[in-house]
Order: sequence, then structure tokens, then C-alpha cells
Amino acid sequence: MRHRKLLVWAEDGSCHEGKTPYIGNATIFVESTWMASIGSDVTISLVPGEENSVGQELVRGKVVWHCPQDDEFKNEAGFGILVQEHRPQLVGPDTLSGLKEGA
Repeated sequence: MRHRKLLVWAEDGSCHEGKTPYIGNATIFVESTWMASIGSDVTISLVPGEENSVGQELVRGKVVWHCPQDDEFKNEAGFGILVQEHRPQLVGPDTLSGLKEGA
């Protein structure tokens, strides 16, 4: 299964790297060493390439479950997000901050 790289922005504005084996219309599972709190709002941007590429498919969502360790579905530790809003591609951290504050 191919994993897609992504960036996750927390409510405090911090940015964390992760990857996802699955992107659904309603949910995204994020494999990450950083664990977002259940109930927190996050913003996700998928990274299209291996280098420092501009993110795409900006999504806002709420963390709804944790997977604290590798599981029987071959997921690594991480958290699940219930997608609340899809946005067109936006560029740069200033735009992302504006998105988060304006929501």
C-alpha cells in the first residue's frame, strides 16, 4: 500500500509531518509520531512530491480517534480525522494561519 506524505497543522499553529495509507471522503488516518488530542481541530495538506513541494488538497477536520501503537490493519501509530471541510489549494503558512483563524 502506498503512503502519501502530509503536513498537519495543530490548533496552536505548529506543523507536524505524517503519512496516510487512506484518504476517504469522510475520514483520514494519519500515521505520525506526534499525537493530536482527540477533539482538536487540525488542518491537513497533502505533499505531492519527495522534495519541499507546495501542499495540495487542503482539508480541515477534527481528531476523533487514536491508534497509540501499530495495529492488526498494518497501520502505524497515529490518529483518525473526521473531515469537516475541503478547501482548494492554498500556498504558504500565512495563508494557512489565515484559514485557521477565519474558520
